[in-house]
Amino acid sequence: MRMEIEQILTNKTGLLDQNESLIDIKREIAELQEQISVMSVHILNKREENEELMQEIKDYKRDTLKLDQEISSEQTLDKREEDKHVIHQEIKEQLDRLMITVEPHQTKEPSNTSREETGEVKWTSRSVSLIKPLAGQCQEVISQLTDSHQYIDLHHSSPDIVYLMMSQVLDIRAIKGIGIYNTKITKDVILLLSHTITNNTSLVALGFNDDSINDDGVIALTQSLINNKTITRLHLDFNPDITSTSAQSLAELLLYNHTLSYLYLIGTNIDTDGVLVLMESLRTNNTLRSLWLDKKYEQTCSSSPYYETIENRLVFM
Repeated sequence: MRMEIEQILTNKTGLLDQNESLIDIKREIAELQEQISVMSVHILNKREENEELMQEIKDYKRDTLKLDQEISSEQTLDKREEDKHVIHQEIKEQLDRLMITVEPHQTKEPSNTSREETGEVKWTSRSVSLIKPLAGQCQEVISQLTDSHQYIDLHHSSPDIVYLMMSQVLDIRAIKGIGIYNTKITKDVILLLSHTITNNTSLVALGFNDDSINDDGVIALTQSLINNKTITRLHLDFNPDITSTSAQSLAELLLYNHTLSYLYLIGTNIDTDGVLVLMESLRTNNTLRSLWLDKKYEQTCSSSPYYETIENRLVFM
């Protein structure tokens, strides 16, 4: 196309002087217009070639502008020359529009919306932590666990992933501790895992922390733990959806379970009445070594008539 324009420029003097040459110019211009249209489609279909095509377009614009300037410099323009000028102006406008079409595609970043985000897995010699894991990553981690890996944590995940992990990990005797963080656990998931939790004989620490469980989940969990014989630490810290509604279930757990040694309830919304219910349970439970509560309840607890008998088992933070 560039060579064709150069040929037009080379022969422009003769074209301007001869009547019949106007037909040739119009034909050449028509061919240019057709090729510009083809080039537009080509650019849209093959964006990776935009940079090279843009340079060609710029060259065409420059050559067309030169032709316009030389035509305008003639002292007299008859009707035929005016026609040529109008046609060339139309070509320039088409090229301008083509430039506008190409330039946004040049700067547009590739979209990542269809790319599924991969979770993060952190290994130590004794533990593994999974952050926003995919199901496939969970399966891979489980397949790579050895007897030296005793603790597993799951962060920012989903109930389905929790069930996928715990339903398999609870059957691995080497695992001593499981922690769930920033992951909403539903009552249904707890119920599905209930039998496995009750009959597990290797786990010593279980935690649902940082906005991971609510009253319904706690009530279901306590039923699973009443007859468990190995779990000594239950972490339920920083769950604002735990209220006094589940305090009675926790008190019943302390009444019937004589294995649990540490119960962590810092950062919940259990009120004063719920705390007093838990304190009352310590009068009959002699196996819980420490109950961790928010410091704001210390004064209320210290005013209890039996506070001195359980004082050394209360921790306020």
